[in-house]
Amino acid sequence: MDPEILECYLEAGRIASSVREQTLNTVEEGERLLDTAEYAEELTRQMGGEAAFPCNISINEIASHYTPLKGDRKFASKDLVKIDIGV
Repeated sequence: MDPEILECYLEAGRIASSVREQTLNTVEEGERLLDTAEYAEELTRQMGGEAAFPCNISINEIASHYTPLKGDRKFASKDLVKIDIGV
């Protein structure tokens, strides 16, 4: 593999890992899922990346691939939160 391409993949992985951790640290009861998703996408841009797909935030029984919508729900105190981002 071309070393430049490999470095791009590695940098994308570093950005995704950092964004995921920072976003999880902002999850609070009463916060809207959409606000959290928008935060993750903005942080990705600030770190020099681009979102590969809309941020997915899946709660509790929703296994994956849920993208919050305007007017969507808020986090509850005991929610199991899964965040999926791609850079």
